[in-house]
Amino acid sequence: MNKNIVNLIEERLEKGKRQYSEELDVNDGREWTQESLEEALDLSVYLSAEILRRKEVPYRYLTTSHFEDREDVPVVIKSKQPMDWEEIQYEVGYKMNDDTYGGATHDWEDVYISICYEVKPFGKCFRIFKDGFIRPEDIIK
Repeated sequence: MNKNIVNLIEERLEKGKRQYSEELDVNDGREWTQESLEEALDLSVYLSAEILRRKEVPYRYLTTSHFEDREDVPVVIKSKQPMDWEEIQYEVGYKMNDDTYGGATHDWEDVYISICYEVKPFGKCFRIFKDGFIRPEDIIK
């Protein structure tokens, strides 16, 4: 573990050397404490931005789904509101058929959901269903 930390620091020093065409000069007159504090402030801005980015779409549903006699494919549904099972089925069935057949709804097929996870902010996953079935007539309006 410690070796990995040392490696990260060495990689960072090498990046600086490439970027500035010289090694770090500890006696170049900079105020290292002040510069460190400013870098820490920058870090807080970057981390806050990442937290906000992760909260933008608080509900994600990840399914593995398939048409009859075909292999599972991943389908991701994003929503700003929580969805109930019927809404998830509708979205998955619509997305798979529309991606495959477009507006030719007469060609649409039944979709089988093998498994569905709700992915919450910061990557927490909860399995909400295993094995589901969506008929085209339930999707086409």
